[in-house]
Amino acid sequence: MKKLLVSLLFLASVSLLSAQETYYWYENTKEPMKVLGETYYIGYEENTDIDNFLSSESNKDKVLTSEVIKFWGINYINEPSKPIHWAVVTQELKDEILESFEIPYITPDYELNGGVVNVSSLLYVKLKQEADYTLLEQYAAVHNTTIVGEDDSMKNLYVLLCRDISEGSSVEVANYLYETGLFEYAEPDLFGELKKDPVLIRECSNQQILLSPNSVKDYLTLTVSTANNELKIFDLQGKKIMQQNVGFSAEVNVSMLPKGTYVLVMNNLEKMTFIKH
Repeated sequence: MKKLLVSLLFLASVSLLSAQETYYWYENTKEPMKVLGETYYIGYEENTDIDNFLSSESNKDKVLTSEVIKFWGINYINEPSKPIHWAVVTQELKDEILESFEIPYITPDYELNGGVVNVSSLLYVKLKQEADYTLLEQYAAVHNTTIVGEDDSMKNLYVLLCRDISEGSSVEVANYLYETGLFEYAEPDLFGELKKDPVLIRECSNQQILLSPNSVKDYLTLTVSTANNELKIFDLQGKKIMQQNVGFSAEVNVSMLPKGTYVLVMNNLEKMTFIKH
């Protein structure tokens, strides 16, 4: 009965979300998002029963992606007690999961900039100054989100984790934090295919990088504001997969990489993730 109630509440929340204006803030611009509900992101602490259910022969074709969150390059403040697993599943499988398990975090997919994205349980908040960390602690407590840690390559950039007790999804919490005007930016962790615009890596040490696309099969296209750059690609376990030098622009062949999520690091400063199909 409890699991049925959870399912009904989730469906009601998705219906309400669909009826409301959905958006997120990127580079001080409100980007409209439309709820699709064709696939769903689920996040949960390590659970053998859920893992076995997702990997079963009858369900393997309904799981688009399944991985463990690796908080790579983070100085922990509140390290999760158990590994955080996540998967992107079909709507059909999502319904079956909610009937059998209690899932701490689940969100639908969205249409964004002509593409389709999923939203993870993470969000990123950049402070205006170091002293604002106390404000972040206060707002994180209000929204029942966990400050996982600080990015080790960008000062005052923090990673937060949403759960079932949080006041909204990572999109909603990020919007609220940004709209207070107290933080430089607050953005949810989005991944998928953006067809309109390339992904902009924020300026750091007077450097700016454009990467396109963030969901790739063969080649990543890079445009960099400096001439001599060292590019590294890591998997989510922190293992270095590739390293090469690039100039102002380059096409990086990633066709040989297995499907999955990777971290691109430029000059040991700039860092972003991309998905290899």
